[in-house]
Amino acid sequence: MTVQRWLAFTPRDTVTVRDGRSFQAGTDSSAETVRPWPSTIAGAVRTAYGKEPEAVRGPVLARRTGTGGWEPYLPMPADVVRPPGSTRARLLRPHPELAGIATDLGEGLLAPPDTVGKVEEVQGWVPGARFTDYLHGTIRPAGFDLDETLRPYGAGRDPLVPERRVGLARTGGRTAREGFLYQSTHLRPLDGWSFLACNDVPEDGDWTPRGPTPFGGRGRLADVAEVSGVDWPAAPTTFPDGRVLVYLATPALWPGGWRPETPAGAELVGAAVPTPRPVATASPREARRAAHG
Repeated sequence: MTVQRWLAFTPRDTVTVRDGRSFQAGTDSSAETVRPWPSTIAGAVRTAYGKEPEAVRGPVLARRTGTGGWEPYLPMPADVVRPPGSTRARLLRPHPELAGIATDLGEGLLAPPDTVGKVEEVQGWVPGARFTDYLHGTIRPAGFDLDETLRPYGAGRDPLVPERRVGLARTGGRTAREGFLYQSTHLRPLDGWSFLACNDVPEDGDWTPRGPTPFGGRGRLADVAEVSGVDWPAAPTTFPDGRVLVYLATPALWPGGWRPETPAGAELVGAAVPTPRPVATASPREARRAAHG
């Protein structure tokens, strides 16, 4: 038997996590930085516990409340779009009348209606309490006010503040390589914000977290603490016409790429897929080390 435990990782400084693209100072002038990956939080959890849990889900960005609890925030769903500059948004939904029309999503998937017009993705974070309405399908797809329905935190203010840094590549030791300057972006969480991980651990054994733990690259550390009173947004209990909405809180990869495997008896009829992201969970150097023991 397993129990569910949440850990909060609070960075002591900035967070820097590179995407999956190869970077070599001197050849490239800028290193691409992304929000922490699932592999980032899984590594931090393993270090904090000193052993492998049964499962790790996250990271989930969360804000400490005035009562000492935590409120999770999830990335804005990819199917929420709006006309450029507008606060009115709509949900992209497959249109039954467009069945059989080929799209770049693949054969057998329905396209959204062409009445959507020119739209753009909506960036921001959705409080977990408001996210329940989205999962339960109680939001009117044809149009809604972002500020009243799925309100991004701070009206466009991101709780992960980017900071530009300039670095200098080094040789095999700590000697600087002349002329090998590069830029990278670090992310600094606002005060009161942390990254949470939901972990399945066995009921028996010592599962006391110990910190600080490495979090991201460049030797950055995060304090770790077990927290309570946190949960995922409530799942719906009814499924009109047998339909169910699946939302991915973190990047994911399946054998078929972006397209998840559907259970027996289910059919995927539409998908909102954001821009592809280069993902890497190991470097060639780590691979060589594993190969040579």
